[in-house]
Amino acid sequence: MLDEAQSRSGSPGAPETADPAGPAADSATGVADAATRAEAEEIRLTRVEVEFAAAERLTFFSDAVVAIAITLLALELPVPHRGTSAEVLSWMLDRKMDYIAFFISFAVIGAHWMSHHAVFRWIRRLGGRVLRFNMIWLMIIVLLPYLTKLLTESDDDGAFIVRFGLYALAQAVSGVLFLLMVRDMWAYGLFRPGAPAKSIDGAQMRSLVMAGMFAISIPVALLGSWSYLVWIAMPVPLRVLGGRLRGWLGAHRPSSPTPETNVM
Repeated sequence: MLDEAQSRSGSPGAPETADPAGPAADSATGVADAATRAEAEEIRLTRVEVEFAAAERLTFFSDAVVAIAITLLALELPVPHRGTSAEVLSWMLDRKMDYIAFFISFAVIGAHWMSHHAVFRWIRRLGGRVLRFNMIWLMIIVLLPYLTKLLTESDDDGAFIVRFGLYALAQAVSGVLFLLMVRDMWAYGLFRPGAPAKSIDGAQMRSLVMAGMFAISIPVALLGSWSYLVWIAMPVPLRVLGGRLRGWLGAHRPSSPTPETNVM
């Protein structure tokens, strides 16, 4: 009986043999885990690349639309007919408001684009309502050549308040939309790491001052052409209140609610 039990259980002094499939199985599991991690990292990088490409396309598209709007401004300028030098100069002087309005709109669109460029050069992906706000912002930019022509189309001061008010309202709304865009960019963590917060706050500050001054000029239009002085005085609050507004914007800057802020 003892011999039979020993034959079943093996020799009591014999060493236990390791399972040859154990190390191979562990190795296969490690390789599979590494492959899974590599695949997950590749998917993440692809997603980051696609998101960045989408943000870049929106930036390029916005630049193109702004460039077209500025070009349309020039196309709306009146061209003098044939005549002597004195006649041409007299003709141009009679239409001086058309040329003044062109320079005003060129400067305004340029200021809008500079703020947009200062912010969107640091965007890494889209999110929130940025795309929606940006499209409405572009719609207003495209309307500016029409609003510029409307501003100088008629010499009848009976419609001055409407013409002036529409132009100023468009600028004010454009500035507010830009502020909402930047706020969503901060809130959803759409900026690249290392984005210059002070520079972005400065772009917001300029848009805020522009929006405020254009909004103030609307009721001043009841006084007639004196309302243009509000536009001319725009550099004053930029100089006087610029630092305080930039500090206020920095103190009320929303933070991203997700850890994605540090991605890429």
